[in-house]
Amino acid sequence: MQSQPQGCPPNYGPGATISRASPYRIAQVTSYNITSLLTGFGNAVSSDVTVSTALASPTTGLITTQISGAQTATYLFADTAGDRSITLGNGTVTQTLAIGAALDTDAVGGVVASGSSILANFDRLGIQLQLGGQKPAEGINPATDGYRDGDLNGLVLEIESGTGATFQVGPDNGAVHSIETTIRDADVARELSALARSQILNQTGLSVFAQANVQAAGVLSLL
Repeated sequence: MQSQPQGCPPNYGPGATISRASPYRIAQVTSYNITSLLTGFGNAVSSDVTVSTALASPTTGLITTQISGAQTATYLFADTAGDRSITLGNGTVTQTLAIGAALDTDAVGGVVASGSSILANFDRLGIQLQLGGQKPAEGINPATDGYRDGDLNGLVLEIESGTGATFQVGPDNGAVHSIETTIRDADVARELSALARSQILNQTGLSVFAQANVQAAGVLSLL
């Protein structure tokens, strides 16, 4: 399995172009009051082939796996030879794709044509697979058997947690409470300051008025 290029987020395959305004970048920089507003970007397929057994590409034809919003879970394939379909599920959501139209047929059954590849997009799960056909060895890359209908049956993809498992707009309830408390404290402080100012002005006015009355009474007493 190819490694991710430097600077490429886990949800994007090798060769992906990440623009300045990409969702991944937005998720990383969008925050308020030191609280991330977007989470759920960063989950990745485990590269451990003893866990993600479907990644043994020399025997399954699986070339690349891309995920977008896929939940952290164990994803199990049901791939019966001859039915020309692939089912993938995580115990909560299951999706079946009919791939017969994309397969060639040989003496054994459905197969991806040699030297080509097909895409299996499990959009409900947020997982897209690229399945390749038989290829001879090229340089350091070993020969691959290619995908044949039924090859993925019983194999697993393990999605590991990264930043988070959900796409969340807005901070969590605890952060919201903290922000609201800060705003309310500021409002109370402002009102108390205004009240103190009003009381000082009122007391000053009364004092000046009282002194004016005393002076007027003194003048009248001299008459």
